[in-house]
Amino acid sequence: MVLGVRPEHLHPATSEDEAGFEVNVEVVEPTGAETYLYVSHGDQALTVRVDPSLKAEPGQRLKVAPDLSKIHLFDEETEEAVR
Repeated sequence: MVLGVRPEHLHPATSEDEAGFEVNVEVVEPTGAETYLYVSHGDQALTVRVDPSLKAEPGQRLKVAPDLSKIHLFDEETEEAVR
Protein backbone atom coordinates (compact mmCIF):
# COMPACT_ATOMS: atom_id res chain seq x y z
CA MET A 1 0.00 0.00 0.00
CA VAL A 2 1.05 3.55 -0.71
CA LEU A 3 -0.35 6.38 1.39
CA GLY A 4 -1.36 9.59 -0.37
CA VAL A 5 -2.10 12.77 1.55
CA ARG A 6 -2.34 16.39 0.41
CA PRO A 7 -0.25 19.12 2.09
CA GLU A 8 -3.35 20.72 3.61
CA HIS A 9 -4.31 17.40 5.22
CA LEU A 10 -1.12 17.19 7.28
CA HIS A 11 -0.81 19.32 10.39
CA PRO A 12 1.52 19.71 13.35
CA ALA A 13 0.51 17.26 16.07
CA THR A 14 -1.21 19.10 18.91
CA SER A 15 -0.37 16.63 21.68
CA GLU A 16 2.07 13.84 22.49
CA ASP A 17 -0.80 11.34 22.26
CA GLU A 18 -1.89 12.31 18.75
CA ALA A 19 -0.96 9.70 16.15
CA GLY A 20 1.68 11.06 13.84
CA PHE A 21 5.31 10.85 12.85
CA GLU A 22 8.48 12.91 13.19
CA VAL A 23 9.78 14.83 10.18
CA ASN A 24 12.82 17.01 9.59
CA VAL A 25 12.06 20.49 8.26
CA GLU A 26 14.21 21.08 5.16
CA VAL A 27 12.75 24.31 3.71
CA VAL A 28 10.24 26.89 5.01
CA GLU A 29 8.35 28.81 2.32
CA PRO A 30 6.12 31.62 3.66
CA THR A 31 3.57 32.62 1.01
CA GLY A 32 1.45 35.10 2.96
CA ALA A 33 -1.79 33.44 4.01
CA GLU A 34 -0.04 30.09 4.55
CA THR A 35 3.41 28.58 4.89
CA TYR A 36 4.66 25.48 3.12
CA LEU A 37 7.09 23.24 4.96
CA TYR A 38 9.15 20.92 2.80
CA VAL A 39 10.05 18.08 5.13
CA SER A 40 11.61 14.64 5.05
CA HIS A 41 10.73 11.41 6.80
CA GLY A 42 13.46 8.87 6.12
CA ASP A 43 13.93 8.94 2.36
CA GLN A 44 10.44 10.33 1.74
CA ALA A 45 9.90 14.01 0.89
CA LEU A 46 6.61 15.57 2.01
CA THR A 47 5.00 18.98 1.89
CA VAL A 48 2.97 20.31 4.82
CA ARG A 49 0.78 23.43 4.56
CA VAL A 50 0.58 25.27 7.88
CA ASP A 51 -0.68 28.52 9.35
CA PRO A 52 1.95 31.26 9.07
CA SER A 53 1.88 31.71 12.86
CA LEU A 54 3.80 28.42 13.17
CA LYS A 55 7.45 29.38 13.47
CA ALA A 56 9.43 26.56 11.91
CA GLU A 57 13.07 26.59 10.85
CA PRO A 58 15.19 24.35 8.62
CA GLY A 59 16.77 21.57 10.68
CA GLN A 60 13.92 21.52 13.19
CA ARG A 61 12.23 18.21 14.08
CA LEU A 62 8.44 18.39 14.02
CA LYS A 63 5.72 15.84 14.70
CA VAL A 64 2.99 15.91 12.06
CA ALA A 65 -0.27 14.02 11.82
CA PRO A 66 -2.57 13.33 8.87
CA ASP A 67 -6.30 13.99 8.82
CA LEU A 68 -7.26 10.31 8.62
CA SER A 69 -10.57 11.09 6.93
CA LYS A 70 -8.67 12.62 3.99
CA ILE A 71 -5.97 10.02 3.25
CA HIS A 72 -5.89 7.98 0.05
CA LEU A 73 -4.52 4.45 -0.33
CA PHE A 74 -3.05 3.07 -3.52
CA ASP A 75 -1.98 -0.41 -4.58
CA GLU A 76 1.82 -0.32 -4.83
CA GLU A 77 1.96 -2.52 -7.94
CA THR A 78 -0.98 -1.22 -10.01
CA GLU A 79 -0.98 2.32 -8.55
CA GLU A 80 -4.80 2.11 -8.53
CA ALA A 81 -6.79 3.63 -5.69
CA VAL A 82 -7.97 1.21 -3.02
CA ARG A 83 -11.58 1.89 -2.08
